[in-house]
Amino acid sequence: QCPLILGKYGTATITCKTANGSATATCLVTVVDGEDHWIKATTTEGIEINYYVEDATDGTCRTSSVNRDAQGKVTIPEIVEGVHIWEPDMGVERLRVVGIGNESFSGCQKISEIILPNSVTYIGNSAFSSCKSMTSIAIPRSVSTIGEYAFGWSGITSITIPDSVTELGSGVCYKCESLVSASLPDGISTIGAMAFDGCHSLTDVIIPNSVTTIGLQAFQNCSGLTSVTIPEGVTTIGAGAFDECYSLTMIQSNIVNPMPIDNNVFTFIKPKDDGSYTFFSPTLYVPIGCKAIYQSTDDWKRFSNIVEGTIDASVISVLAYDEYKTYSLFGLQLSAPKKGINIIGGRKVVIK
Repeated sequence: QCPLILGKYGTATITCKTANGSATATCLVTVVDGEDHWIKATTTEGIEINYYVEDATDGTCRTSSVNRDAQGKVTIPEIVEGVHIWEPDMGVERLRVVGIGNESFSGCQKISEIILPNSVTYIGNSAFSSCKSMTSIAIPRSVSTIGEYAFGWSGITSITIPDSVTELGSGVCYKCESLVSASLPDGISTIGAMAFDGCHSLTDVIIPNSVTTIGLQAFQNCSGLTSVTIPEGVTTIGAGAFDECYSLTMIQSNIVNPMPIDNNVFTFIKPKDDGSYTFFSPTLYVPIGCKAIYQSTDDWKRFSNIVEGTIDASVISVLAYDEYKTYSLFGLQLSAPKKGINIIGGRKVVIK
């Protein structure tokens, strides 16, 4: 038996001896303070990161902040060993990284790559916002929640959000102007407000069949988006959801009983070089037998060309003979197969 009394938090070496004195053993004991505290540790690349200790008892922490001049690659370990920022005499704490805290890397414009550990379960609000040099990021399947504006204003060119994510914050990719493609997880019910607002380069996005709500301005000003499919289960489309999508020429709505929508959900006028405007109306494809109800429902009835069925099969048949290329269901050539239905070698192929 070795009683231990510490007057305050810190470390102590405990030495125990057998009753006959023939053997001894020692161990290091760390007692943490019960208050909020932070530790700091250096990555393998030599970049110092501050971590907030979420639960000292459970041994978990989240990233808190990093020097905004940090550059290059950053590898966040699953287990971090760091010293107390304010009380270095506490010794080294060994903690598991379970989260990327709010604004942890916000404004780090010189960081080009961030490697996340499989222990991370959430990415906080604005965690990587304005990381202009970061072109891609691999999100572990351990992540279930991504906060508001997590990647807003960043330099990412593509993003795949794993199916483990059940909650997607508003503005998640707000004004990611270099973003070309986005893969959304099956199972989410809501695409948050302004999720992809201002993603001018976005040409390919598949809205999962699980989605019931497309938020306010979700895809506003995605001027490179040429086609989109709205799943059957969607019951709410927020104002401005597809406003200013001037390249959007084909819309597939699988909604059987369309609900009224705001008059600026879709764009019906397009700016001209001389500053004037011209009428603009993409072709709207609707389920067979539903054309009449679309023509009488605000504001779907503004579409001048409503077609029952799916995209004109003639578009696919022309492309089908090229066995070396991949196309979307709308006949849009793809650089690689995407989640959902693809036309590969003239055949429909489902990519899960």
